[in-house]
Amino acid sequence: QPPPPIDFFSSERTPAALIAGSALGIQFTFPLAAEDAPEAALCKRMYMLLDLCAVCNALFAVLASSLAITRLLADVHDGVARDPLVMMYRELPLHFLAVRVHFLTGVFTFAAAIALRTWAQYGAESPALARGLVLLVAGTLCAMTSLFNMTLVHFKSFAHIWVAYLQCAAERVLASNPAVGHHSGPLAVLALACFAVAARDLCVALAVPALQTAELVAESVVG
Repeated sequence: QPPPPIDFFSSERTPAALIAGSALGIQFTFPLAAEDAPEAALCKRMYMLLDLCAVCNALFAVLASSLAITRLLADVHDGVARDPLVMMYRELPLHFLAVRVHFLTGVFTFAAAIALRTWAQYGAESPALARGLVLLVAGTLCAMTSLFNMTLVHFKSFAHIWVAYLQCAAERVLASNPAVGHHSGPLAVLALACFAVAARDLCVALAVPALQTAELVAESVVG
């Protein structure tokens, strides 16, 4: 029987890998077309963004889990704690937080992508059906987040875990601690630059269909 910390990271790694494979499999099944209406073009672009975010977050959770298991097997850690979560957060804070936030973010963005695909696929033919299916997914996401927040012990909410994760990652970028690993190096800066440029390009790609959709909605309300 593996120790509880290793069992935890293993239990997160397997479903994260399944989500990554499922999300990647549907990424290219909804191609863009020049004749798409503004609303359809916006839905497709948002769907592709959310689905790829699910892939990236799930892969990040898989990698962080694997690295954490390796560290636990290779190093000697102080296992004295009131529960395994305290031990993992104390000994491997960056890995623990990365697995938590990226796994759950992958789940949420994957479900949101499915909801958008459902609306784009069925919204024109049966708005009531599409709306009901989308609300079903939305309700499930809200219930999942609420259940997760109720089970938290060391944090207030899912958003609080994200804040703690970003703070921990920033500390590792700015300073090196030999006890927990080497300095992040220039690749961390390159990653931030890539994220910044990606955000800019995605905003540009989404702005045009979003404005066109808003204009159509305004015209229909005025008319």
